[in-house]
Amino acid sequence: WFLALLLSLWRLMCSFITHWIRLAVPLEKHTLDLNKPTTNISLRMPKKRDRVAFNTDHAVEDLRRYCQIEMETGDFELLAGFPPKPIPMNQRSKTLKEAGLLNSAVDVRVFSSGEEKRRN
Repeated sequence: WFLALLLSLWRLMCSFITHWIRLAVPLEKHTLDLNKPTTNISLRMPKKRDRVAFNTDHAVEDLRRYCQIEMETGDFELLAGFPPKPIPMNQRSKTLKEAGLLNSAVDVRVFSSGEEKRRN
């Protein structure tokens, strides 16, 4: 029980620190350049659906940041394709075009507090 208590305190402390870091360093959404090629991505988040325009050379990380700002959490994964499969963490630096996400539908799956994240 002692180890469980320590783990709970650790998670609480990490959550608290993350919250204050987000307040100190606010995230910014991507900037759309209409002089470059664009694409629309349909985002299916837990509480809303959104169709968002991106440039084709925006990175997958820009998509993640947009979701993080909209949902106010960073504890989620992105899924794309049919059937939906997680977008691996090693693709964060790839462009939306390189990742095959142009004009796609992306599901956003939020992790529950006790759920273990998938490691890709």
